[in-house]
Amino acid sequence: MASTQFENVDYSSFEKSACSPSLDEDFRGLVIAAPETVAMSDEYIFPVCGSYRVASDFYEQFQSFSNEIVVVAVDAETHTPYASTLLDPEYDPGVYDDDEPVDEDAAEPYLVAGWFNVNLFEFLEELPRKPGSFHVYAMIGDLKSNTLLVKVAPP
Repeated sequence: MASTQFENVDYSSFEKSACSPSLDEDFRGLVIAAPETVAMSDEYIFPVCGSYRVASDFYEQFQSFSNEIVVVAVDAETHTPYASTLLDPEYDPGVYDDDEPVDEDAAEPYLVAGWFNVNLFEFLEELPRKPGSFHVYAMIGDLKSNTLLVKVAPP
């Protein structure tokens, strides 16, 4: 990989890591980071790390905000999209049933921040394990991150 900040990261975690994008104090949204080049190897690691800071009213629209983030990789040559939520395939989120009435005046909105670290080869099982270039971004609701061009290079 091109940068040491992407090494030794737990790519199934929702914690701040060395590759987590830094956010300015006034930033609101979703941002990702990835190396410019990913070297093919037997380990198949395509790291993407993300950070977000959103208003609580947006955050609370989702049953599980972090798990509902969608990561997308689009093959730059064929334009084939590959996408998945960050929900662990073995996790059963159950049924969301919130019978509590919401008092809109009860609390002032506040900010919610978080992080995620993923190996795209793990979350996007259909993503080809071959050299190429991919446009990568993340989204949730109507919120979209920056788009990165990542090259997957031969060993």
